[in-house]
Amino acid sequence: MSCHLSKTFDAVVVATGRYNAPNVPNISGIKDWNDRFPGHIIHSCQYRRPESMANKTVLVIGAASSGGEISRDLITNVKTIYQSIRPQNAPLFIRQLEVFLRRLPKNVTLVGEIKRFHPPASEFSQGQVELMNGTIITGIDQIIFTTGYRYNYPFLPQFRNSGIDMSEDVSYGAVQPIVTDGTHLRSLYLDVFYIPDPTLTFVNANHGMQSFTYAEFTSLAVAKVWAGKADLPLTSELWRKFLGAEKTNQNIRFFLGWLNNAAVKYGGRQIDSLSKDVDQISATWTTARFTRDDGVDILNAAGIPSNLAQNKGILEDGATPWELESIFSDYWSL
Repeated sequence: MSCHLSKTFDAVVVATGRYNAPNVPNISGIKDWNDRFPGHIIHSCQYRRPESMANKTVLVIGAASSGGEISRDLITNVKTIYQSIRPQNAPLFIRQLEVFLRRLPKNVTLVGEIKRFHPPASEFSQGQVELMNGTIITGIDQIIFTTGYRYNYPFLPQFRNSGIDMSEDVSYGAVQPIVTDGTHLRSLYLDVFYIPDPTLTFVNANHGMQSFTYAEFTSLAVAKVWAGKADLPLTSELWRKFLGAEKTNQNIRFFLGWLNNAAVKYGGRQIDSLSKDVDQISATWTTARFTRDDGVDILNAAGIPSNLAQNKGILEDGATPWELESIFSDYWSL
């Protein structure tokens, strides 16, 4: 017998992160393969250890954070890795894709975007995968989708409307959705306050900024607004400030000005900007993340690897190293 408990609260903070709803593109034929051969197709969130794929031929779909890390983890155990990438069409981000791809092991085989999976064969490895250019790949033993995540709040179904797109308005009087197709959040002031009712807030749900740095300031803003020690603008002004993928430092300066002015008005301590130690931490983090095993600094390397020449001019995103972790989202690099 199930038991449902209902409680009423004055306000709610949603801090569940954004990595709990795997994004698996609906490529033609993939469902038939998965139904026929359960366990042969997984998402990166299910990946654990390379030993389970020893001596296998693996197709990794995606080449951003998870795709690169998993391939680096697998390469000494598997027989072959095919790494599928597609041209960048992301509307928000502008950074060279080859920075990502330089992190891949040298002996992976880069292939293009997948068009479809042919009808399943009697054995998984006999199945045929067709690329957009007509090339057929076969002999695959395992497929890993490293294609990121989508926003999903199953406990807030009233704020989801999958029938509208990113730029479409909702009619006056209707519930303003927070989630539509799962690629972004909307109706949030500063990516934090739900505009129709600011007692519903989101921390670390924003996309395109370094979450753990930015969260310090969003959390302070929530605390001060709810305590009556900082004011939100008029509702009409709230709709003007969607941060999306603007630069982290710019947004932090905004929070500093807003919350410190509020401290003068209502009392309370002034807040500081980021510690000077952040620069040192950032340098260490960048070295660890963007230095290849052979010592090459791939973030500042010149030229494009020969096997990536066909992708020259493809852009992704990036500003400062601290932003790369969130900006280099797997979703944009399938």
